Amino acid sequence: ASFGVLFVLMLAMAAISYTRLRAIDDEAVSLGRDSVPGLYLATSLRGALRDSNTALERAAFVDADAAAVKRDLDQWTNVQRQFDRYAADYEATIFRDNDRERYRSFRAAYDQYRAAAGDALSAFSRSKPEGQAAVARTEPAWESATQLANTLVAENHTQADDSARSIRAAVAGTELTLGAALAVVLLASLVMGYALRRAIMGPMARLVEVHDAMRTGNLTERLNLGRRDEFGTLEEGFNRMTEELASLVAQAQRSS
Repeated sequence: ASFGVLFVLMLAMAAISYTRLRAIDDEAVSLGRDSVPGLYLATSLRGALRDSNTALERAAFVDADAAAVKRDLDQWTNVQRQFDRYAADYEATIFRDNDRERYRSFRAAYDQYRAAAGDALSAFSRSKPEGQAAVARTEPAWESATQLANTLVAENHTQADDSARSIRAAVAGTELTLGAALAVVLLASLVMGYALRRAIMGPMARLVEVHDAMRTGNLTERLNLGRRDEFGTLEEGFNRMTEELASLVAQAQRSS
């Protein structure tokens, strides 16, 4: 029974530990496939948006020759390809409805900015003043997309922090649970070990006492252990042997 109780305690400790470790694993998976890559890619999307606007404004208001304007407009096109790659990768990290809704809002605002910027590129092909005017008209759409990009980054940052805190809390809880469970199992082991020692040493001490009495010729002592286990079987056999020995001694005395 004692070993059964100890086994149940160890089984309960294993079940609690498994539950805690599963929670840690779930948060780690979320951190690895959602929060951390989401934060990186949201930051990359915001950076691509900034680089896109920088290339347009430099072509409109900084570049002094046609070659420089063409170079920056080509850079704008390259940034769009980078943005599309980041966007595809970011969509693979979306697992929450609120994140999906925020991304849709950002993408809608970015598409508006991209359309306005495309008009600016067409205007540059006609004349630089028309291009400058068209670039100025992209400013409201760019500011709106930037604000939503900042929200996307902030929310992913918060999600990453929440996942990290959850992991730390789960680890701390697991350490506490394991420590408490280990202390309970250790205490139970000590108590059961002490009880087992008494259960064994008590009958053995009584057996030694009866044996010593028999050595001095006292065959009236009997074991009375009151056990129903192996010691009970030993008691029955030992008492029967003592009775038979006493009977033989009595017969020998009568014969003499």
